[in-house]
Amino acid sequence: MPASIALLVAGCGGGSATAPTNTGNNTVPVGGLVGGVAPPATRPDVAFPAKDGAGVLALAARRPTGRVTYKVQVGATTGSAAVTFDLEIASNDRASRLHQSQATGDLWIGFDVPERRIAWECVAAAGAAPSCHRDDPDGSAARATAAITRLLGNDEVAATFAPLVGAAGSGVGVDSQAGTDVSCLAGTVQGEDRRLCVSRDGFITEMHAGSTALIALSASTTVAQSDVDPPAALP
Repeated sequence: MPASIALLVAGCGGGSATAPTNTGNNTVPVGGLVGGVAPPATRPDVAFPAKDGAGVLALAARRPTGRVTYKVQVGATTGSAAVTFDLEIASNDRASRLHQSQATGDLWIGFDVPERRIAWECVAAAGAAPSCHRDDPDGSAARATAAITRLLGNDEVAATFAPLVGAAGSGVGVDSQAGTDVSCLAGTVQGEDRRLCVSRDGFITEMHAGSTALIALSASTTVAQSDVDPPAALP
């Protein structure tokens, strides 16, 4: 897992994450971040507690509907200062919302999940009211989504923790986090301690890899419409 993630709030610190290719319709690869299952399809059942590391990774790939909040810390790297922020992800398989908050301000990104499309973006400097617009005309929402996906997306999670599966010294156990039981995979890869924990529903509740740490503060399969709506009126 890369130990670098840019300050994500547009206009409140900038950002260096590279945006996905702009297709002209705001389409971005959000499936590995917020999931999305069109009825009547359902998510596959995954055994809990996980019996092995592959089972923990299978739980992490479920991406359930609901709402989860995180405290995220990314250590400093060459040319990039350490950053700590709060992150909320909410999804009902039709719409989803990312809300990233730090001392300099807030960023909200709304997605049309079936179309894998950025529907809107809102930003607010610290203490200011949110300002919103439809779509993603300047690509800033795509850049922020790319940065968060590199932290928490399915491909990144698999690449970071798959080396622990079956590796000498790695192990699987049960813990309690964010008010629920979780299955955890932990071990060391090339001298770097790594740990991934996932709830029965598929919420990632903990990720540690080097200087990157993510801890769930809350996780619920209940999601209200207000959890995926923009924080202010769209123009």
